[in-house]
Amino acid sequence: MAVQAQLYSDHHHHNNNMGSSVFGFGDENRVICSSFEHQQDQGLIESQKIMSFASGYNNLVSSSNSRRKEMIGFHDLCSEIERQRLEMNCFLHLQAILNEETRKREAILMQSYESKMKAIINEKNEVLNTSKIRTKRLQTYLQMAEQEAKIWERKAIESEAIVRELNSKLIQARARTHEDAESVCHGDEEQRQEEEKM
Repeated sequence: MAVQAQLYSDHHHHNNNMGSSVFGFGDENRVICSSFEHQQDQGLIESQKIMSFASGYNNLVSSSNSRRKEMIGFHDLCSEIERQRLEMNCFLHLQAILNEETRKREAILMQSYESKMKAIINEKNEVLNTSKIRTKRLQTYLQMAEQEAKIWERKAIESEAIVRELNSKLIQARARTHEDAESVCHGDEEQRQEEEKM
């Protein structure tokens, strides 16, 4: 606004000078023209200052906008870092939950496996104990059978001895009977001969 006022003042002064020249002030015309040119140069300098100020202001505004963008970018970066931090915390929390669930499942599976193994071992122990009992019973039966076999063998030997003894006695009895018969027959023969002699 000051520049416009200055230009208006210069233009008004120039018109006044031209009016003066028209009305016969020709001696001062060159001085006035020189002053007007000087004023025009001053106005140009002022205009350049204004343009430079405007350019600086624009640069300042652009720099401010750039800084604002940088601040916005920095804010976005902070927001992104915070978001990633929250996501990482959420991921770690979920991973911890998953690990805990996995540990619990493994513990349950191990307990189930141990229970099944104990049941199998107990069943095998029962079968083994039953087998041992049966083996002992079979061994007892075998011992009893062996003892009975020995008893029957001894009885058979005793029976054979008795049979042999009976056979021997029978043979002896038969021999005695034969001898007695011969003796009787021989006695009768002698008695008959003695009777004939008489």
